Amino acid sequence: MTYRELIHLYKTGKLDEEQKEKVAKDIERQEAIGEYLFDEGEIPGFDTLENMDSIRIFKDDETDNNAGADEVLDEEKQFVKMINASIRKAFIKMGVTVSAIVIAVVLFVIFALPKLVDSFYYNPSEVAGSKTFYYSVGAANEDETGSEREKKSVVAETDRMSLDMAVYSELFLPGHYADFVISDARGYGVHDIEIHSGMNKVAGKIDKNKLILYDMSVLNRPVVNCVYPEKANVFYSYILEDIEEQSKNMLDALQQLEDNKQYGVYVTFSDVYNYSELKQWSKENNLIFPQWCAICRKDEFETEGSTTPYSADELIGFINGGSAHSMFYDKELYPNLTQYDLLKTTSEEKDWEISEEDMTTHVISILQYMKDQEVFNEMVGLEQQCRVFDTYQQLIDSIKNNGLIIYGFYGEATKEEILALSKSDDVAYIYTVSVE
Repeated sequence: MTYRELIHLYKTGKLDEEQKEKVAKDIERQEAIGEYLFDEGEIPGFDTLENMDSIRIFKDDETDNNAGADEVLDEEKQFVKMINASIRKAFIKMGVTVSAIVIAVVLFVIFALPKLVDSFYYNPSEVAGSKTFYYSVGAANEDETGSEREKKSVVAETDRMSLDMAVYSELFLPGHYADFVISDARGYGVHDIEIHSGMNKVAGKIDKNKLILYDMSVLNRPVVNCVYPEKANVFYSYILEDIEEQSKNMLDALQQLEDNKQYGVYVTFSDVYNYSELKQWSKENNLIFPQWCAICRKDEFETEGSTTPYSADELIGFINGGSAHSMFYDKELYPNLTQYDLLKTTSEEKDWEISEEDMTTHVISILQYMKDQEVFNEMVGLEQQCRVFDTYQQLIDSIKNNGLIIYGFYGEATKEEILALSKSDDVAYIYTVSVE
């Protein structure tokens, strides 16, 4: 009799009390074995089960009894093997699954998570604009269809921080135009950077939207408005107490300058000019070229304590011509944004000069662009201009309604040129700084 048949008789209640008790104990033993296998995976030394003689099947005939017991042992062995095989498969599947999950998590932490965190912060390497250039290579093949060359393409890109720095430095850093930034992502919102400004460069890093430079001198804005607005009849709310005293001693200070040395010169006009008037003044007074022009706004309402219709709180301006390399961006949204594209608008028919219309478009674009870069404004400490004072929008509105209003400029000159310019009635004040 097989053990299944014995179990069937047990279920149907056809066994005597002694056999029922034996089968019940066997069932309890198998349940204990199953629980142990589930916890431990496999019974150590279970291969010696054939030497065990714990299972007995009672029959009236002793020979039949021994034969049935052997059959039961075989069934038991097969059953245990099946359990072990199932448990091994389950453990293998669980091990493979856990290993795959661990590997996936490790790969995610190493490769994906840093980039995911980067996406929440300012990315200096972000592509601000691109352009595809096509060119031909190889020798021409003459045939019935004519000459053909293999065509290839190359994509030129401009990164976000190079464009941001170009606009920022033009607006706020007279004599320090910076339009090239090298960056290297470290992950988790951290980027190593190197900013190039002419022959100077400064290294630093961006750590979760915090700009850290190892030499701030390259990007330092003037601590005061070095072109004094009130000297040009422009309202200036941050008047220094010693400005009048400095004006009295201006000529004495200029006399102390060294000969044959180049200086950075902040020139304040006696009155404001528009862009066309500035160009005319430059032709008539060619001692110092206005490399960078300071602009103010025309107030639509009377400012408290002001007797003039113009105001300037920050030293903000634009580059009045210069060299620059090509950059790519949204030219429909920001026309004539860069110096390169501004210079491209000149032609022989225009005497290679930038028109007032083109320059006005350029200045409005750089103001609008900087206003739109809220994260960058916070990084360089201009969040008040962007959000609190709305300086950019005030200037944009004034330029659209009244054109460019210029009250001074920055240039570079020698002591002799500076002293000669100081004698002009058009100049109210001159302030000099050393040029490294």
